[in-house]
Amino acid sequence: MRLCKFPAVRLNISLARQQPLIVYKTSYLIRRLDISAMTLENLQHRNSGLMGKISSPMLHRTAASTAASEGPFSPSLSMRKALTSRTPEDELTKDLTESLKTVAQRVSSVRKSFRKIEKLVSESSKTVPAISKLVSEWGEISQEYDTIIKESRDVACEGAEVIHDFLKYMVPFLTNDNESLSDRQAEIKSYLETMKDGRGQARRISDALRAVSNRVEDFKAQWAKCTEGALNDIANRLSALQDEIDEMMKSESAIKREMLQTAAPDVQGIAQAMLILLPPKYAKSMTMLFEEQRSHEMKKNFENLADIDGKKREQQAERKHLSDLSENQVSVRREAETHMDNICKKMECLTAIWNLIHTDIHVIGERLKFIANGKSAKLYSTRMAELPGLYEALGNALRKYATALPGDPEARQSKRARFKRFVRSFRH
Repeated sequence: MRLCKFPAVRLNISLARQQPLIVYKTSYLIRRLDISAMTLENLQHRNSGLMGKISSPMLHRTAASTAASEGPFSPSLSMRKALTSRTPEDELTKDLTESLKTVAQRVSSVRKSFRKIEKLVSESSKTVPAISKLVSEWGEISQEYDTIIKESRDVACEGAEVIHDFLKYMVPFLTNDNESLSDRQAEIKSYLETMKDGRGQARRISDALRAVSNRVEDFKAQWAKCTEGALNDIANRLSALQDEIDEMMKSESAIKREMLQTAAPDVQGIAQAMLILLPPKYAKSMTMLFEEQRSHEMKKNFENLADIDGKKREQQAERKHLSDLSENQVSVRREAETHMDNICKKMECLTAIWNLIHTDIHVIGERLKFIANGKSAKLYSTRMAELPGLYEALGNALRKYATALPGDPEARQSKRARFKRFVRSFRH
């Protein structure tokens, strides 16, 4: 596939953390290329059990055509069974098709998680100043994701259109027996150069998706650090408030004990004692003074208790507020982290899809390279017969991906002009 002149992925991201592309079903592909690279003479010496397990495009021929082109060779029963078995390319196409069934739901789920986290971060920043700096950071990550999804949709759409043009204009020429084998192989070799664009685009999309996932992981660590700091601050405030409440309770207990002591004396007994010890006039005055003093102290103690009671209500309200704030912060933290985990999980699936696309392009490119270097016209025709089906399956997968995402894929049809110039000579 040649993805022509696609717009570069305009992303201000670092690809320093690129990881080697996982080549899907490596063992199958290696066996596939290994068996394809062998001549029929070498196949005669292969173990028949291995032949029964491998399906090769070189085996798709009749015994008569094989004898005429490469010498005497009669396929065994196990080899004939291999002709109808699933090939690695079939498995690759099947896995890609299965992955594409839920791509729309995954993209939608990621988009919802981005919006939910944006809301949670914004609300938390109002009560936790340290989180304020994360608001803009999350906005950048969200925008980067939207850009990549749009770019991937464009690339998939354009790739499907390029494959359509290849099948419509180039395949008739490449399968025309009236054209010389050398001319057709020369065109294949020329086209192979253009397929590098497709592999490069698929790789860039995969790396860009992985980079966003890594940024989400980094943000999750920052979020945990900020929220942990906020929770520690709340815990410290609660601890200090509890100390104040304990001191207030001690003061309240002391005042109540003092009130009991003030109310304890027998006023009647004190008045009789005063009459005995003092003249009646002075005894009455002293008794009245004592009652006034006791009344004043009781009044003051009641006022102090009322003041303490008011402060206790304020402290209890503050404690409830801090407790609720702590519980809410814990809940918000967990909810945000759950959505971040969902984003990374779904992004991993999207990255895997583009890894499969990259591998599919690579496999088809290797098939074309093998066809372009062959010597037999009959083998060329046999091998070429399988190519349109494989390429069409990839085109259908790209089209499904493009149409599963929001946007207007038809608006990007004009971007395949470079490929149209390449195939113009095959239209007539």
